Amino acid sequence: MIQPELHQIISQLLEQTRAGKVPWTEVPQTTRSRIRAYRLVLPNSSVNVSRTSEEEMVFAILNDEGSIAVQESADYSDPIYFDLRDLFDIVDRQVRKVDRSLEEIQAWLEANRRGRRLP
Repeated sequence: MIQPELHQIISQLLEQTRAGKVPWTEVPQTTRSRIRAYRLVLPNSSVNVSRTSEEEMVFAILNDEGSIAVQESADYSDPIYFDLRDLFDIVDRQVRKVDRSLEEIQAWLEANRRGRRLP
């Protein structure tokens, strides 16, 4: 069970990420790990969110030395799992620029259908 203050932080991160106000970056994968993770870097700490499997999400806060200060995992049985999953999915789409790519393809297809070529 995630601590109440972490639940509040996760909820606020989710809300502000949905609004496009949080500058997440992808955490480079190691050669042995296929876990996708994203990080929010702050002046003296950072926040990581990752999906270790379809059933488990991990939320971590790292201190200014890069060491894990707090780490919590959640599975389907934990209500915060769904907020973490939504946060991860939104961040994943934003960082990989999924929506922008889809919009570009749709615009190109529409222009092509009308006989106008886009570069």
